[in-house]
Amino acid sequence: MIYLGYFILFLLFYVVLFTKIGQKISDNKKFTLLIISLLIISSVTLTFLGNNPSINYYCDSDDALTIWINQLFSFQYPYEAVTQLGQQITPFPSLPLYSIPFYLLGNVAYQNIVNLFIIIFILWNFSENRRQLNFGLVSLLICVHFAVSFLNHTDHMTVATFVALGLYLLYKSRFKLSSLIFGLLIASKGYIWFIIPTIICYIFKKENFQNFKKSLLIIILVPLIIVLPFILWNSNIFFHFAPVAAESSLFTAFKYLDIIVTLAIASIALFSYNRTKNLFFAVFIAYLIFEFILPLRSTFLLALSAILLGIYMDKLKIDTNKISDQNPSN
Repeated sequence: MIYLGYFILFLLFYVVLFTKIGQKISDNKKFTLLIISLLIISSVTLTFLGNNPSINYYCDSDDALTIWINQLFSFQYPYEAVTQLGQQITPFPSLPLYSIPFYLLGNVAYQNIVNLFIIIFILWNFSENRRQLNFGLVSLLICVHFAVSFLNHTDHMTVATFVALGLYLLYKSRFKLSSLIFGLLIASKGYIWFIIPTIICYIFKKENFQNFKKSLLIIILVPLIIVLPFILWNSNIFFHFAPVAAESSLFTAFKYLDIIVTLAIASIALFSYNRTKNLFFAVFIAYLIFEFILPLRSTFLLALSAILLGIYMDKLKIDTNKISDQNPSN
């Protein structure tokens, strides 16, 4: 019901803000500033509300990052520890390493406030007009999982934010920087691997071969540099308990199901991109399918990809109209 409610609202605001019906609202600068203000107030409020023991007790995502860092600072293997719920720590190393500055400030969840500003930056620069920007901001504000991520899913929100940033940089042809971000993302959560073949294919088609090789090298080497020290430190725990095995254990129907699911979704995303030439659509489809298989892992990423897809489709419509105006039929 939450999914259905969100997508009905999403569709409603798409219609209102991208048509003449809501033009006075969608072109209003004060409306933009109002939504941004509400987003910032919500992010700060929800971040501190997430420290409430009654909320924090039932979710261990932020605690997993904190425990990981505590273990590292104590010169103990981070993946030997478990959370207060008795769960293994599953984020790959780049997420807790990125969280260290926020941990030193007192709370790893503070990165969510930074995430919000990154998302606003992406929406602001990705949008070609105020209607698109307001659509993105409003869609973000009404997103249920935006609030949930601030309360207790810092790791998933950070991943979603940097996927959006990587896609934006690809769109702007900043291939080296986007390759660095996706390299870091590979070493963050296993569900990022679904879209990596599509990202590589996109770069291959947009870059010359020499530059493509450099981007590919970045995507391969960055996660290796981050993950390999923890494999060498204790490969038994890394592969048999966490983080790889902890994620794989979710697929227990038969052997290698986790690999089959990963390859299947990756193939669907790559096929979608090759058929539509729409990178945002390919990412959206990949995580829509994944949410049906393992719900609530990448929900905010799915919502964020839907927002970017909506803006991108409106940009395509504008470009098509421009071409039509330049080449009127006789």
